[in-house]
Amino acid sequence: MKAKCNLKNFGRYFLHDLKEALSKSWPITLTMAMYPVLNFLIYAYIGYLQQDPYWLIDTYSISWIYEGIAILYFLFVPITCYGRYTEKTEGAGFILLPSSHTTRFASMAVISVIILPVIFIVIFMTADYMIFLAAPERFANETPLLNKISADLKFFTFDRKLHAMTVNFGFMSGLFIPFMVSSAGLCGAWLYRKGNKHAKTFLTCALSFITLMAILILIAEKTGSARWFIPENVGIMAISWVIFQIFCAICCLGYVYLRTKKIEF
Repeated sequence: MKAKCNLKNFGRYFLHDLKEALSKSWPITLTMAMYPVLNFLIYAYIGYLQQDPYWLIDTYSISWIYEGIAILYFLFVPITCYGRYTEKTEGAGFILLPSSHTTRFASMAVISVIILPVIFIVIFMTADYMIFLAAPERFANETPLLNKISADLKFFTFDRKLHAMTVNFGFMSGLFIPFMVSSAGLCGAWLYRKGNKHAKTFLTCALSFITLMAILILIAEKTGSARWFIPENVGIMAISWVIFQIFCAICCLGYVYLRTKKIEF
């Protein structure tokens, strides 16, 4: 069914789509966002078994685990919400919804790439900080998430001696931009028609990343790897990496837009 794409129709459809997405995603959202609580309980239990009254949470190591959980959530939640639309029953319902293709795509992209990740981050940060408030003596300094954010915010530093804009390696803890990962997940939801889409999308992304790293290492070896780690080139590499991720996100969303124009079973 065709319908005009305007703000009123978009708002009506968006609210319907958001309600459906929240209904499908709340189990994975709560399960993964409440990991800081589970992590605290695990540390407490290990401390109890070792009879160590002074146990502490290793904020640096745990922050990397938090990073991995966030990446998996951003990748998987679009598949959880929209992965079944390539099936006959769900796909037919998607086509027959009284809204334009642009409206459906825009709603799907906003929910997958912005709304759900923001909800997850808010719950995750709240759980992390509440644990810190409950037992601040168990953390070396900041909470794991705040420790990571403080590192990620140090993206650029100005070195007066070099008179050049350089990049602090702390930003590398935020290796992947969230909206790029969510865009890849949404692409996987529509790319694969059958089977375990979560596993297939994860393997595709992992293999693509490994291949990209192998190519970059090869290039670095051919051109002399040492030159890439001087401050000026590190800054160029970091900015190039961000631009590349934005390009990948645009490609993924572009594929979803074209794929959803005509669903084939």
